[in-house]
Amino acid sequence: MDYLLGLIAFMAWINVQPGSKPFFCFYTQLAIALVYDLGLTKELSKFSTPLLYWKSIGLNSPCSTGFPPRSMEERRTVLAAYLLNATVASFVKKMDIMRWTKHMDDCLDVLEKSEVTPNDRTLIAMVRMQLIYDEASSIYSPRDAMGLVAPPPTLYIKALSSKLHAVYQALAPEVKANDIVACKLHDTELAIHESAISQAHSSTNFPNMQRLETLFACLNSIKSWFDLALVIPLSTCPDYGLTFFTQMSHCAINLHRLQTIDDPIWDIATARTIIDLPQVLEKLAVRCTVAADLATASPNDNEELTFVKAAKMLRMMKSFWEKEMAERMAKTSREATSLPTPATQGTSVPLDGVELADFDGELLDDEWFAHVFTPMDL
Repeated sequence: MDYLLGLIAFMAWINVQPGSKPFFCFYTQLAIALVYDLGLTKELSKFSTPLLYWKSIGLNSPCSTGFPPRSMEERRTVLAAYLLNATVASFVKKMDIMRWTKHMDDCLDVLEKSEVTPNDRTLIAMVRMQLIYDEASSIYSPRDAMGLVAPPPTLYIKALSSKLHAVYQALAPEVKANDIVACKLHDTELAIHESAISQAHSSTNFPNMQRLETLFACLNSIKSWFDLALVIPLSTCPDYGLTFFTQMSHCAINLHRLQTIDDPIWDIATARTIIDLPQVLEKLAVRCTVAADLATASPNDNEELTFVKAAKMLRMMKSFWEKEMAERMAKTSREATSLPTPATQGTSVPLDGVELADFDGELLDDEWFAHVFTPMDL
């Protein structure tokens, strides 16, 4: 159990852990293996220990009766392991999410009724919203390989939004006021609606007006997340773990898509007046620089402090995206006036020895963000 707790703590703040090879998915899968080995996904009375094991050490098989109920620590641990696994799975997109069980539902209910630890309510809120996030992701995932036709996303958006609203309304006032919970709420709202971003020109499955409303819902969720993230006290930023930075990745990537999407029903210029991506990235970079000064840890010869590295990478991404957006706007203007397209100049903006021409737009995905906020190679 101690190994599992230590592994969860390590993974939750892996963005500030030193090292050269994190084996990101490996550590997460190791934690899940320990969860199953300890039987934490089931009630103790339903966890049968193999008879051969007991005989091999000279003991009789234990009776199935008389097992004590799961401790609060065990209940918290299995929920934290699920939240961590689901976060990493959505972040690096290289593994499946841990299977949810009825006992884990019971763990949520037991912790919700207890008054042992105030942070239990925060954990419960995060897990309940993560379940909705995962449900949205599974619904909108490609189904071509299965030979199935994906149903219209509009069938699910209202149901998932209602479920999320019910979860949020049931929260205690002090939990609603928690910045991490509020950020998770906006990130989950984005997950529910983001299918519209990948459904461009799909008027059959996603009628234009409904898709337009959903695109604006995505934009509003992203704006709400960044509005909150940019006012969180800087003194607390070094304490934020992996979940916060995966949400930042999710929001930034989708904001970039919304401000570059080629869809006749979507007004990119209006979207940029609501929230400007380069401006947001610069504000984040400034906050990362200040947060680095407030952090207790100091960079060494081999590893830069996480926030120092993040500030550099955010500014590099800002420069890359500004250049890309300017080229898109110029192209649109030329097409509108029927002017010929000038030859590419082939220039790039250097940043601390890194040439932006070396980066392809397709590389700026969640895995790229993982490199930004993890001081080790994935």
